[in-house]
Amino acid sequence: MSMENLTQLVSLYMQSQRFHGPIDSINWENLINLEDLELNENRFEGSIPSSLFSLPLLLQLNLSHNQFSDELAFSNVSSNLAVLDLSFNNLEGQISVSILNFGGPQSLGLSSNNFNAFPFNGPQQLKYLRNIDLSNNRLLGLYNGTDSSYSSFPQIVLLNLAANNLTTIPYFLRNQSTLSSLNLSENHIQGKIPRWIWSSNQLDSLNLSCNSLVTLEPPLYNSTVKIVDLHSNQL
Repeated sequence: MSMENLTQLVSLYMQSQRFHGPIDSINWENLINLEDLELNENRFEGSIPSSLFSLPLLLQLNLSHNQFSDELAFSNVSSNLAVLDLSFNNLEGQISVSILNFGGPQSLGLSSNNFNAFPFNGPQQLKYLRNIDLSNNRLLGLYNGTDSSYSSFPQIVLLNLAANNLTTIPYFLRNQSTLSSLNLSENHIQGKIPRWIWSSNQLDSLNLSCNSLVTLEPPLYNSTVKIVDLHSNQL
């Protein structure tokens, strides 16, 4: 593909076209007016060029359902990117704390890859992030291995961590006051369900099914939770 001369291009939709091969030979940095890039549902492979994340006006980037691999590299990231979907690829390793350099993402779709760590309590905060889907990865726990209640995502609403390798309920969730939906199903979480998990004023749906939980601390008075799934545990 050759698009380097399309400098006035605002939107590019190429989903479901059976394109294949790498995309790192394209000079993406020339597409300075691009706002929406949809390359999902193809057979693109190889590394994702870091230049894609630095396009100055890019609002939405969808690379899902491809065969991209290797670790992610973020540098000089755009502050305008609001929606990033990299789900259903073969990306791997730790997600670098440099992802926190994004200024205003609202939604991160990273499910169905091979990530093993994510900076939930990194050094910066993404204050506008509302949705994170990290289901179907290999996450073991917090990025730096600490039991910190500090969170990089103070305004998160939807968090999906299903089908990973977590063994405990991440402690940073204790201070997620805006969290509405939490999915921790199909992990290896053991022990008790802590009382504090019911304390969020906004929590509406909680899925802890298919774990190894053995004890349930009763909900606090006036808990807002409407849907709770605890099946396939050892309660």
